[in-house]
Amino acid sequence: MVQVDSDGDGTFEKTITADHELTHDEFMLQTATTIDFDPDTLNLASKGKFVTVYIELPLGYDVGEIDVFNIMLNSTVPAFAKPTEVGDYDSDGISDLMVKFDRTAVQEILTPGDQVEITISGEVAGITFEGSDIIRVINK
Repeated sequence: MVQVDSDGDGTFEKTITADHELTHDEFMLQTATTIDFDPDTLNLASKGKFVTVYIELPLGYDVGEIDVFNIMLNSTVPAFAKPTEVGDYDSDGISDLMVKFDRTAVQEILTPGDQVEITISGEVAGITFEGSDIIRVINK
């Protein structure tokens, strides 16, 4: 296990776990995976069906190889197997995987706040990846 204090304030922002040896792939996929949760503000009173997450892996990894059946939001809510789609949603030249989660299940595990962290984990080519996004959660 490696703990990372990226801003030197004494609080670990990231904990990376591995089996016996932390490999380069494990390190990269747990530190350089980009997550974009949509919407950026989630209204707990909303009646929508889905929330959408875009997953972007570091260079050298193919989002098309992500095992959608292992994707979890906050270790609790599984992603739907369909619909999924690969595209370049943020127009940065790197492919993203779009997945959807049941909005009601996501809303049940979140509490209102301006800085709510959402963590997405899964596997690509048998290696665990993890990334997070900060959203705003309201109840109006």
